[in-house]
Amino acid sequence: MAVIGWIGLGHIGRAMAERLSEEFEIIVWNRTREKAEGFKNIAESPEEVVSKADVVFLSLYDSKAVQEVAERILKADLR
Repeated sequence: MAVIGWIGLGHIGRAMAERLSEEFEIIVWNRTREKAEGFKNIAESPEEVVSKADVVFLSLYDSKAVQEVAERILKADLR
């Protein structure tokens, strides 16, 4: 089964990730770790999410947040 990665657990992101976690294995990350409480697999970084997931969703606040996370992911050595 594919592993889903989820980055961003605001109001909408958390609801969607919770729903997906009912059917799929999911790994999550949020810059405020407390918002990730209750999930089985919590990553320490967005890079960890990308390295462990088959597909990754971003649910972030604004374009600046997307850019920051995307830059981290693209700079990571994910071999």
